[in-house]
Amino acid sequence: HNGTAPINRKLLVNPDTGESYPVGVWVAQWAAAEATSYMVGILIEEMLGFNVTYSFGPGTADGYYAIAGCSTPNNAADRGCIEGQVSYQHVHTEAWLSGYESTWNAVQKLQNAPKALTSMGYSGFVSSYFTKRELDTAY
Repeated sequence: HNGTAPINRKLLVNPDTGESYPVGVWVAQWAAAEATSYMVGILIEEMLGFNVTYSFGPGTADGYYAIAGCSTPNNAADRGCIEGQVSYQHVHTEAWLSGYESTWNAVQKLQNAPKALTSMGYSGFVSSYFTKRELDTAY
């Protein structure tokens, strides 16, 4: 048996409210985030047996707010963060901490703050670069 049929998939159940809902996977809008988000969603469905729903946003910081349960995570002017609000987003892959330290620290003050669980197995750097041709032209 290598997967869970859609009819047999479960929902999460909130222990405080009794509400049932699928596992929420946040999809940031760049290729690596899309690929890893959908792979994780498929594994959650097929191997863990939970229904999955996907929500979308342009970047890492928006995903932090989505996981924290903010109702309008893509609105930088008002993320819609209310204490005690249920989060319907649970997984955010390809979330970079580098360059977002102040946002991460601010989100950590929220009741449903996301947790950085582990690395996906590769390291990257956030930086600017110039080709040799550009450098030679400049100097």
